[in-house]
Amino acid sequence: MAWRFLMFQKDSALAQWYRTRTEGPSGARKTTMIVALARKLLIALWRLVTTGEVPDGVELRPAASNTLERERTNRVRQPDRT
Repeated sequence: MAWRFLMFQKDSALAQWYRTRTEGPSGARKTTMIVALARKLLIALWRLVTTGEVPDGVELRPAASNTLERERTNRVRQPDRT
């Protein structure tokens, strides 16, 4: 999850924190830091859910409002018999 976060939230404060700490080191250091990022990400997500505080620099997509309606119509729809 932390790797995906780095891919899609490049401008966030957490991604910048990770990049500044892993600029030179390789291997074990990056592995240790990705675990630290995952922990920080978990805390940030917990804060998002409990208080609504969005982490700095994170861009959220709006939820699809008609997802449930779409699923319901797909189940009811019968295949065409031509």
